[in-house]
Amino acid sequence: FAVGAEGDDDGGNARGAVYVLFLNADDTVKAHQKISDTSGGFTAVIDDFDQIGSSLANVGDIDGDGITDLAVGATNDGDGGSRHGAVYVLFLNANGTVKSHQKISDTQGNFTATLDAYDFLGRSLTNLGDLDGDGVTDLAVGADGDSDGGTYRGAVYVLFMNTDGTV
Repeated sequence: FAVGAEGDDDGGNARGAVYVLFLNADDTVKAHQKISDTSGGFTAVIDDFDQIGSSLANVGDIDGDGITDLAVGATNDGDGGSRHGAVYVLFLNANGTVKSHQKISDTQGNFTATLDAYDFLGRSLTNLGDLDGDGVTDLAVGADGDSDGGTYRGAVYVLFMNTDGTV
């Protein structure tokens, strides 16, 4: 199972981290793997205060390699502007390290919605199952700062995922 640590300071201030925990039969922790800016094979460019791990969702085995993959929120990511937010799909190895990743933001991953400053995409994530019947898990992604319908009313984006982690 996985735990987010959005305030983790590996590589810089509040860049965030994710811990993949391997459990014993009695639910105690047998081993763990940290995924951050400096560990776990995660090669994305993470900036100070991006807050990787602000939310997490088990997305099943998106890439078909038999290993569970994760969606990870980075609410303060600023790809397209200040604190627009982002989601990373982490394709994992059996030991919990990152084999590869795909970023979903307003500049990457085929996400076509327009985000604004302080939308905080990735504040929440949930696995919706396979809504469109293509065999790939789909995601609901919260953006609690979205102001399209009024100041900070928030929004939920339903992402119909592809096997490469893009939308």
